[in-house]
Amino acid sequence: MDGEDWQLSKSGVSERIQHLHKTKQWTDCSFQVTGGNHAQAHKVILACCSPVFEAMLFGPIAEKNVIVVPDVEPEAFRILLEYIYTDCTSFTSLDAACATLYAAKKYLLLHLRQRCVMHLVALLRPSNACSLYEFAVALGEEELAQESLKVICTYLPEVLQDPSFVHISRGTLEAILQEDLVNADSGEATLISASLSWARQECKRHGTNPELGRELRQALGPEIVSYLRFMALSSEELEKQVQPRGILTRDEVDALLKARCELKKSGKEELEDCSGSTISQIPPNLCTNSRPRSSIPISLRCCPRRYLKAGPVVGYPETPGREGGHPGPPPSPLLLLCRLRVVSHCVVLTGIQVWTGLAPLSAFSLPANMSQRRWMPDDGQSSPESHHPRSPLTYEEDMEVAVLDQEGRVLCKVPFCDRVEYNSLATISLGEPVRLAKGHEYSIRLTLCQPLQYQTAFLSVSESVNGVCFEFADYADPRGNVGDENSRLVSRLDMGFVQTLFFYPRGRYFAF
Repeated sequence: MDGEDWQLSKSGVSERIQHLHKTKQWTDCSFQVTGGNHAQAHKVILACCSPVFEAMLFGPIAEKNVIVVPDVEPEAFRILLEYIYTDCTSFTSLDAACATLYAAKKYLLLHLRQRCVMHLVALLRPSNACSLYEFAVALGEEELAQESLKVICTYLPEVLQDPSFVHISRGTLEAILQEDLVNADSGEATLISASLSWARQECKRHGTNPELGRELRQALGPEIVSYLRFMALSSEELEKQVQPRGILTRDEVDALLKARCELKKSGKEELEDCSGSTISQIPPNLCTNSRPRSSIPISLRCCPRRYLKAGPVVGYPETPGREGGHPGPPPSPLLLLCRLRVVSHCVVLTGIQVWTGLAPLSAFSLPANMSQRRWMPDDGQSSPESHHPRSPLTYEEDMEVAVLDQEGRVLCKVPFCDRVEYNSLATISLGEPVRLAKGHEYSIRLTLCQPLQYQTAFLSVSESVNGVCFEFADYADPRGNVGDENSRLVSRLDMGFVQTLFFYPRGRYFAF
């Protein structure tokens, strides 16, 4: 009801305020944000939520005309007004959440700021942890910065594989190197190699030669060099991996090798426990810490779903006369969905296990040149098995796995193209781990591209592993289960396909 008595249809103050926000009725202030976009609002509502708005709208130097806001994105200002009027937030992207966090801090909307931080923590991935860390440091958001750094240190191998790593700031690299808890595949050698890759990019950016050791040393700077634990390397690593790159002089390498030798003779674990003469032999600009960095203790868990009974076979029937042992090409990929909710804890999903395709009957048939031959040999040399039709063992699987949040946004998408066995289980590792928040609903969408048939099953709808409780619901398209633009996924208890989840529980050192 939008007539003169619209108030009568609203049961509470919040509904009436939301109506004013939706209709823009009685607005008395206007904002011009980035790009020339305009937004209308009500002074009293803004002022009662933010002391900054109160000063802007009712203070001694209150704005009288259109208020220009050049440093806030239109989408962020929309979310900010939505929160003020409805107490709800709908972030459309990670960038929108970052921009909204900036706006919330600017206008001292502390509860909105906390929601932004929580949302960004939920979106943390190895691929974006460095950029979010730098954003958090720039805004002075200690909580977000610490959570980002934990993800970086926990998933350092994945972070280093991302092309954006060589473009991180000097401060971010220094923060990583100052951490004692780091999961590095090859220990300190991994961090030294990563630092050199970063230094090469710095040399290119400044127009210097990245192949010269002295240029790399200068690009690293004394701070970064002082954080690298060369004493934690073996003598072989120092001589064959570090010294040839030229970032250390021959005298520095010799001093490190001599210190390592004396450390070994003394039977001490720490260089600081040795005599002062040994420490003095190491140049003052190098790190004297000989203790390797510790790994972050995380344990991978699995949650298998109980198999109740077989479900229907889905996919594409074999096309008669087609060579190669596979059915004919499908009109479109096969689409299946598993929705899940973590009831009790936040966890980090790292992979799933699903069934592979059923071996087609044509793959068991005899080749044409053997169709008239007897299975029993008559030369006394060949074995009966050499003439027996063999069952196929493996094939090239082709599927895509995507993890979506409850709004349908893709959190992770990874192709799976690997040789697998027929009629078995395939373990699929996600491209990067996905944090599943407690009480939120997520979807695992599987797109099966191979022209095969697949067995589904009735699987359990709830499971509990070490105190972590999951709830499941399986979905498929009832019209042949073919996923196209008109697919209509409905609940199908008989079409379970995701058989196992692999996850990390949230722990002391693993908090994202």
